[in-house]
Amino acid sequence: MAEEQGLVVDVAGYDLAMKVQRENSGKKVGVAGVRPLVLESAETAYLTGQQIAPTTDDAKYIQQHVTASVVAIFTTTATASTFVQSTTAHEHAAIGVILDTTSFYAQSGGQIYDTGVIKNGTTHFNVHAAESYAGFVLHVGPLTKGTLHVGDVVQVEVDYQRRNKVAPNHTMTHILNFALRRVLGTIVDQRGSLVDDARLRFDFTSNKPLKPDQIAAVETICKDVITQELPVYVESAPQAHAKRIQGLRAVFGETYPDQVRVVSIGAAIPSMLADPENAAWKQFSVEFCGGTHLTNTKEAVSFALFEEGAVAKGIRRISAYTGDAAKQADGRADDLEKHLDDLAKLPVVDIVTSVAAFRPVLDTALISLPRKEVCVCRMMVFKALKHQLNNLIDKIKAWQKDEAAARAAAGVAHVQTLVAAAKANGDEFVVLSLDVGAEAKLGRELLDAAVQVHPDGSFFIFSVDADRTKTAGFAQVSAKHHAAKGLDAKSWVNTAMASLGGKGGGKDPLTATGQAKTVQGLDDAIAAAKAFVH
Repeated sequence: MAEEQGLVVDVAGYDLAMKVQRENSGKKVGVAGVRPLVLESAETAYLTGQQIAPTTDDAKYIQQHVTASVVAIFTTTATASTFVQSTTAHEHAAIGVILDTTSFYAQSGGQIYDTGVIKNGTTHFNVHAAESYAGFVLHVGPLTKGTLHVGDVVQVEVDYQRRNKVAPNHTMTHILNFALRRVLGTIVDQRGSLVDDARLRFDFTSNKPLKPDQIAAVETICKDVITQELPVYVESAPQAHAKRIQGLRAVFGETYPDQVRVVSIGAAIPSMLADPENAAWKQFSVEFCGGTHLTNTKEAVSFALFEEGAVAKGIRRISAYTGDAAKQADGRADDLEKHLDDLAKLPVVDIVTSVAAFRPVLDTALISLPRKEVCVCRMMVFKALKHQLNNLIDKIKAWQKDEAAARAAAGVAHVQTLVAAAKANGDEFVVLSLDVGAEAKLGRELLDAAVQVHPDGSFFIFSVDADRTKTAGFAQVSAKHHAAKGLDAKSWVNTAMASLGGKGGGKDPLTATGQAKTVQGLDDAIAAAKAFVH
């Protein structure tokens, strides 16, 4: 149905929107009817009491598989939570596993957790989530093969293909923060973020929506940073010293440790630390951040800012794509722009309806907002054309109305003249041919004019509309002729109009109207009308 209406179905955009909605639900990983796999203070205290050290996760910044030991296994039921020494495949729908060391990134700072597998020769554990509780990283998911024991040595394998989709979203979130401050000013403060393998989401302070030109400026800055191929620097530094760097950004309300991880895009951190008060650093994105990042902005490939809106009073949200998702968004925008190009080739009268059907497709499309704005502006041009067309149509209608009135008046006068001459000549049956239009109302006026001049006469008036290549036949039979000769108006019309391939109708035997979609054969029709009454 959409194709029949000339619409484009944004299937890829729909799938991504559904994924975003599922992720925005904020549900913890768990199983229906079972307590969630969450470590409360009692569980972390138990681990500490068992002399189990918090998980070493330094390897999360290095993309390589590591070997680790299982130090705890956590399970839950509908009524209880407990640590066990071992568990077998499918004994629980999902379990939590704590290792002495891990390369998994536990969800933190707005960045989604890693996924992957933990395995050895006989055991396979799918990691669907990783969360950190008091320093203990809980790997959550189903044990699908074998038996897992505390003390087992396992291979830890992160899904780095997925991670590599998260990293550009995180790095470009920093650039987005930087771009917003460049465009809106230093009043902008971060109020939250979420980066995953599908897109990035950034919340910030603002009391009003961004204008289209501001959105375009923000997106342009982000794209330019990718084009510039800036290196991404990451280094640990004392918080007290690092926070002196001019232009450095930190999340409002966040508590940072004494030793912080600094992420700078485009400027080397040692140079910043050596001269932190230098105002030149304001030209770069510099933040405290514990997330995983690109090594160079070119790895983000592309950027598409597809959403901007309010989430709370004074808080707005921007969502964007990077990498392949951004390229796919650009592809969808290309398709929509091509559709507008095709619409522009249509006659103006057809554009109006097609644009109305296209608008909801454009409104819901997950594409770059600046490119969407271009499409909207083009549609506004179409609307302007519609307005101009409507004005022209109104003028044409007014002219047609005046012209029809003039033709009718001329036709009525001409009929009266011809009928008067026929009456003077003693003719009781009068067949006339005019070219004043084929409207039924006009035919009634012509017949009334004839009867007014010759009350006892019977009349057949042909009238042609040459512009629309139509011919009308109007018959009026006098009561005298109907009674004395059985003359029937409908039969008269059908006989005459047959020569034109037309026909007539009417319930009153004294009056009838016929129509034909041609003006060819009019002479034969006139002859047939005359022959019918003689």
